[in-house]
Amino acid sequence: MKLGTLKHAVAHKPTTEDFAIIEAARPDCPANGVLVRVVHLSLDPYVGSRLRGRHMGEPAPTPMQGAIPGAVIGQVIESRALGLNEGDWVHAMEGGWQEFAAFPANEVRKIDPDVAPLAAHAGVLGMPGLTAWAGITQLAKVGAGDTVLVDAAAGPVGGTVGQIARIKGAPRRRT
Repeated sequence: MKLGTLKHAVAHKPTTEDFAIIEAARPDCPANGVLVRVVHLSLDPYVGSRLRGRHMGEPAPTPMQGAIPGAVIGQVIESRALGLNEGDWVHAMEGGWQEFAAFPANEVRKIDPDVAPLAAHAGVLGMPGLTAWAGITQLAKVGAGDTVLVDAAAGPVGGTVGQIARIKGAPRRRT
């Protein structure tokens, strides 16, 4: 199977020259777990600092061995877990950049492809959407008439922040 990894340790903003695709052994399906064929990868803002080993104490992936970290959307190809069957679609926070990933059942969330496009589960329905929702509704507690400025999160977090703020009554203003 193919696995996306770092060529070497990085201490700078990663560039394409820092990455490699290597062949790796396909993982086995764990007891009470699933083997998943990855179809969507998430490239969330924290990944850059994670690659440099500077994200909440989490280690950087091992160059030429460990997968680039990130959430995945995939289809179950083998299951040894109750409630998860071959063909089911799942989301996992730490699948990484690889063709196949193995997970304990408690590390995946079953998703319904009829509810929203699969890729949406890595964006607005995934960690970026949860980050936006928590920031606007739980931390900032945005309400009618509040002004919201999104200055650095131009991706799915920032886009979702703007939509939630508008729903909560923040006026639309362009600068």
